[in-house]
Amino acid sequence: MIKIFHSATISLLILSLLASCRGGARVEGRFSDATCGKVFVKVLDGADLRTVDSAKVTDSGKFAVSVPVAEGQPEFAYLYYGDRRVASLILRHGDRVSLATDTLGVLKTLQGSPESALLHEEDSTFAAFSARMKGLEGPAYTREYVALYRQSVTFVMNHSHSLAVVPVLLRKVTPELPVFAQATDGLIFSNVADSLSLTYPDSRYVRTLRKEAERRQNALDLSNRIALAGESAFPEIELPDTRAQQVRLSEVSAPLVMLYFWATSNEEKMFNLDALSPLYDDFHDKGLEIFAVALDPDKAEWAATVKRQGLGWINVCDTRGAASPLIGLYGITQLPMAYFIRGGEIDPSAHVTDAASLRTYISSVLK
Repeated sequence: MIKIFHSATISLLILSLLASCRGGARVEGRFSDATCGKVFVKVLDGADLRTVDSAKVTDSGKFAVSVPVAEGQPEFAYLYYGDRRVASLILRHGDRVSLATDTLGVLKTLQGSPESALLHEEDSTFAAFSARMKGLEGPAYTREYVALYRQSVTFVMNHSHSLAVVPVLLRKVTPELPVFAQATDGLIFSNVADSLSLTYPDSRYVRTLRKEAERRQNALDLSNRIALAGESAFPEIELPDTRAQQVRLSEVSAPLVMLYFWATSNEEKMFNLDALSPLYDDFHDKGLEIFAVALDPDKAEWAATVKRQGLGWINVCDTRGAASPLIGLYGITQLPMAYFIRGGEIDPSAHVTDAASLRTYISSVLK
């Protein structure tokens, strides 16, 4: 049977098709070095990539592809020229993106998507890092990793309302080593999820960050419970001092032990001189000992700082820096950070936030 459509019906069908086209995102571009071939656009589908559109490259190097994007559900989309990825994009409902690139993925211009520009910036940073890491090992490898971690934290905190932070948070240096490798990084995941949910409350990527934050918090809680369930009421620390002699926290005998985590930043070096040194001079003879753990991959700079500042308390260094398991064991969320051990146990009543409260607490214990 042949069906006859009235003109009004045809008009409605056309309007419906136009509306559906407007509902997605469109990407137009031009290759500077290609006059043939084919472009594919793929989106994340779970852990895999799924092709959603393709187009032939014209004689002038131009192409145009479309990506279905639902309202409130932005997509990570990836452009391929043949088998080579040439661009990574974050596409929202209704976006119209134009770009100029070459077949090697060297992006020249990108317009219509500020989040895609941020993503490209961070992808370039990570590519440069990966190139520097080749052939490195030992302290040099750790320094590069710590530098990347700090740079990634800064990027995430500065752009916590952009989906460009999602791949940064989930990125891995190797299959076994994520950039954000600590259980305590769960706080960062949670904060970013809260920020993104204001703009994208229904995004599956926000749900992914929340699940990861919960997983890390559960792992941290379990780690702490296991660590505190041993013979000591605190996780053991055994690290080398400035003379390369191993020192154990459990062997420090003093009425009050201040366990102090720090790194050789300018602020923390000033805190040593302005706050800790006067405290140590005033209270060491009354029973105060400081067990200072530097989470610093630069062992030479740490040792030089200890010598230059004349720090007379116990000083040890963990050159694993941000990768140290002590961060998870002690729930370290910032540096500097301090705990106080009295009678072989961590004192839960010690609430120290600055130099003044530090002196107040110590003087109340060592009267």
